[in-house]
Amino acid sequence: MNKKLLPIAAACALFTPFFLCTSVLAAESLDFNVTVTAPSNTPSAVVGVVLDSVCPDLITTTGEDSANLRQVCNFITTATPAEIAAISDELSAKPNTASNSLATGTPSLGRPQGVGTRLSALRKSAKNTALFGFKSSIKKKRKTHYPVFNAQNSDDTGGLFSQRLSGFISLNNVSSEQIESQTEVGYESTSRGLLLGIDYRLLNRTFIGLATQYYNTSADLTDAGSSLDANQFGLTLYSTHFINDRWYLEGIINNSLQQLGLKRQIDITLGQQKIQSVATGDTSSQQLGFSLGTGYDIPLKFGFSSVASAGLHYSATNISAYSENDAGNLSLAIDSQEITSLTTSANIFLSRVFSTAFGVLIPQASATWIHETKDDQQNIAARFLSDSSNTNFQFSTPQADPNYFIVGLDLQMVLPQGRMAFIKYTNVRRLRNKVEYTLAAGFRMEF
Repeated sequence: MNKKLLPIAAACALFTPFFLCTSVLAAESLDFNVTVTAPSNTPSAVVGVVLDSVCPDLITTTGEDSANLRQVCNFITTATPAEIAAISDELSAKPNTASNSLATGTPSLGRPQGVGTRLSALRKSAKNTALFGFKSSIKKKRKTHYPVFNAQNSDDTGGLFSQRLSGFISLNNVSSEQIESQTEVGYESTSRGLLLGIDYRLLNRTFIGLATQYYNTSADLTDAGSSLDANQFGLTLYSTHFINDRWYLEGIINNSLQQLGLKRQIDITLGQQKIQSVATGDTSSQQLGFSLGTGYDIPLKFGFSSVASAGLHYSATNISAYSENDAGNLSLAIDSQEITSLTTSANIFLSRVFSTAFGVLIPQASATWIHETKDDQQNIAARFLSDSSNTNFQFSTPQADPNYFIVGLDLQMVLPQGRMAFIKYTNVRRLRNKVEYTLAAGFRMEF
């Protein structure tokens, strides 16, 4: 029982007959939400069921606060099934599913964009620049072995990791396209981000780092006139520890906050009459994640090397409830969401080191298999703000893809004086209804 009703129940039990108690409690319980679902589990189907439930009472009202919804109810009494389906689709919360998709993004190994690239850069440069002394490779163009991670492995030209502290910057561009399904809206989105951070060589074999990131995302929804904008701020702590010259461990903890603004176009045709409006809604989300991984470097012939790695990645996202504005009695109230992801990954990297006159080049190709262990459907619950009966219409999004792949190409450029630059391209493959491409570029300098 609702805690607010306990005092009433106690008073009833002491001073009034049973039948009066039940009447009082029933009256006090009228603000409870009633949740409606539909067998087909589509956004428009559940709206149709809700209209069947609320319209008989709504038609008899005269208030201005429910005028548009009352017009809809009057029209559907004689409308065809196709007309009712089109109206229900316009009134549904389907466009609002974009906030769920963009708040969580691709379950990208529990790490924010750019930090994974940063860890890869640290591993490869620490391993490979130890095999190429800058003085020897640049001036004499011959390999000279240096002890890996020895603080003295730099020379008078300024080798990488000659200083313990370094700073870096990374620019990221993510392009995504989601194909519309029965329960999820389609969209095309572009995210542009900036990653700033520092890392410190705590011991000869241990690096720790702190990064902050900002992302701006703009998405055009397939529902004409609807759109979503988001701004994300995040903080990440990461570390890599080399057990020996080939075996490493890594860990990431990140926390991010996101502000999302949605515009939902409503365009309803009632015979010769049209109802057009744009509902706007603002909400926020918080995502907490961690990632643990390990890998092993495998030397190959002809200057090639490979790294095999595996990881465990977790993220939890909370999206706040919100109410739409500017659409009058057609505005919706959207319930809060809790979304969790737990994935495992298996990765293979193939790279080769080239010593040149200006530094060391390290091109690399990578392939990652992701397995999602939590594939629960997400329930989206909404209601009309003008509906005094508080009848929710609820539908479920598809289960998460249990398996998908990420392939990538990148180039590291290790330069004298503790400088390093990189560019990286990745492509998410085999998602059921979504494609995603990421291009990142960055620069590092020691202090």
